[in-house]
Amino acid sequence: MKARLLFGIAVLAQVVVLYWPSPPELGPLVPFADTIVHVAVFGVAVWTGRRAGIPLWALVVIFGVHAGLSEVLQDRLLDDRAGDRGDVVADLAGIALGSALPRTRVGYRSAETGTEPGSMGSGTTNREGRDDR
Repeated sequence: MKARLLFGIAVLAQVVVLYWPSPPELGPLVPFADTIVHVAVFGVAVWTGRRAGIPLWALVVIFGVHAGLSEVLQDRLLDDRAGDRGDVVADLAGIALGSALPRTRVGYRSAETGTEPGSMGSGTTNREGRDDR
């Protein structure tokens, strides 16, 4: 439930950022701010979608199409916005980043066993495999 809520918030934030009538002017304050924002909103949306259990292929297709479509819509429907191929490249980079990030937090403890991922267990079994507890 929490993962789906986060995904919904990420998609809503993406829509607001991409379709706000006029982008904020950051000027020289933050170099490449527009590119960073595009990578972030697509990357976070894909990553939270994966955590919500949506198949990766579906996320890549949907957000890949949205990357190109959003720039066309900005260019044609929003007076103070213009479509930009560089933004599409940044969006696709965000999709790749969101696809590559681990679905879960690194270093989490398993709720069932209390062990770290990749460990040999809780350390309570002896050499013969019997539980010492």
